[in-house]
Amino acid sequence: MAWWSKAVELKQWSEQTSGIPRSYWAGDNVLNVIQGVPLDGSQPATVKQALQVPAVSRAVALNSVVAAGSPWTHSQDSATDVLPAWLNKTYGVVPAGRRRAGLVQDMLLHNQALLAVARDDQGIVDALHWPVGTYKINDKGLVEVRDERGAWAAHKRQADFVWIPGLLPMSFMEYAAESIHQYANLCRTITQRTKSPIPLVELKVTEDWDGTKAELQAAQRAWNVAREAEGGATAVTPKGVEVIIHPGDEDRAMLIEARNAIRIDFANYTNLNASIVDGASGASDTYSNTLQDANEFLRLSLGLWTLPITQRLSQDDVTPEGLELTWDHSKFDLQDAQGNTGQATTTTPLPIGQ
Repeated sequence: MAWWSKAVELKQWSEQTSGIPRSYWAGDNVLNVIQGVPLDGSQPATVKQALQVPAVSRAVALNSVVAAGSPWTHSQDSATDVLPAWLNKTYGVVPAGRRRAGLVQDMLLHNQALLAVARDDQGIVDALHWPVGTYKINDKGLVEVRDERGAWAAHKRQADFVWIPGLLPMSFMEYAAESIHQYANLCRTITQRTKSPIPLVELKVTEDWDGTKAELQAAQRAWNVAREAEGGATAVTPKGVEVIIHPGDEDRAMLIEARNAIRIDFANYTNLNASIVDGASGASDTYSNTLQDANEFLRLSLGLWTLPITQRLSQDDVTPEGLELTWDHSKFDLQDAQGNTGQATTTTPLPIGQ
């Protein structure tokens, strides 16, 4: 058990030397600094930028709350029902639900997750979620962490870690990086349009002009400042200047379409139905679809992140032989809507994450 006390110290050291906060509640979350390189090789995107996209934030929140509230249990196909206590219990200040949520967040955003484990003669007795960014997997498949000098080095006892690879060929932070930047650019454009709702105002000089270009530019800047000031909807123009307002309907429509399109893109990136990231409230006219979307999320979407976790934890080096883990999502199971009436009947929850 000496390794376990050392693991906490090593995790803190690794986070310090990589510039990552030592705890989940110390300032910015550890996820904020992790970067993903776009497919075109342009500027990387950070998780902080990704979470500023409402569709991504909602996807992470949905998956996190279900993971935190769904304990692990044995599946119906298990040859044994012996469930080690550490799976749903921790002995530190971070509860088991937060550990499960951290694993799912890492899987969704980074397509991998890592547990540091404490073992005795009987097997694993406790596990600690090791955040992405404080470790890496080398070309030999070994877990590397930072040593006391701040250098990356393969850990001496690989059995102290349980690495969980994802199902996808690359991570969300890689394949969605370009769209994350597109959303940021779109927001900047919308902010500019909010300040100046009319996209283009032309100040046409109708008389002979014998001034300088600098004077024209100064007049343009003064007009922009006046438009953004309180009461800027009313303007006074001098003699010889005609104000021409160019219609911006097509520009506004383009921004609305672009925002809707990028929301659908992120829904696909995170394996969600677009209506779920839209934040439907379950009003009477959408009640049936809301129930169907919720069940689709539990039965199809969530499994992309939870399946690799339970399958890895079901292997014999982690849990007793014959034990097959699954997630107990029963508290989140909703009723299925039948037909177009919105009338619901209870259903038997399907096993998820086996």
